[in-house]
Amino acid sequence: MLEVSTIREGDPYLKFDAGESFDNNSVYEAYEKDIGVKITNQWVAADANQYKEKLKIAIASNDIPDLMLVDATQLQQLIEADMIMDLTAVYDKASTPETKKFMKMDGGIQMKSATFGGKLMAIPRTSNPFYAQFLYVRTDWLKKLSLPEPKTMQDLMTGCWFPGILVGIAHDQSQAVTARHRGEIGGTWQSGGAIGAAKRVFGG
Repeated sequence: MLEVSTIREGDPYLKFDAGESFDNNSVYEAYEKDIGVKITNQWVAADANQYKEKLKIAIASNDIPDLMLVDATQLQQLIEADMIMDLTAVYDKASTPETKKFMKMDGGIQMKSATFGGKLMAIPRTSNPFYAQFLYVRTDWLKKLSLPEPKTMQDLMTGCWFPGILVGIAHDQSQAVTARHRGEIGGTWQSGGAIGAAKRVFGG
């Protein structure tokens, strides 16, 4: 059994099943059962701001976990302080052919964003095309436009554009569908999608 420590950003809106928590849940259990990796949390921050502050302290005190999510500035600090390892050989040996193919489907841009001096110093955060994405439909906007709730993608595509009628945050075109610009599920719409997110996170 391989034991790996990490840190987590909490989510006040996340609800676990009875008996589960950030430290004990079905996902962590699946890691242990399916791939033989036991994950332990050094700490779980209350929100994004606390995560950033606690990670800043952890880096300054050289008390970091085995695996963590960092931004471009934090990654640069870790590299300059020689606190993280070169992942090139590990990635080449442990990654499946499917993973390697997927990670280069953008022409290698995201992998380049995590490479410094020819060394892979981080794994870019990307988005899985097979991941179940979500659409959020503002019901108050639907009511304002006298639209029924869409049942199919065709309903959505034919019913969400009303030129000349502005709703919500007053875009150039009227739309009853929106996505959170930052931190949305899956990162699909995040300032250019997975590639944009990888550039932003890893400084490419």
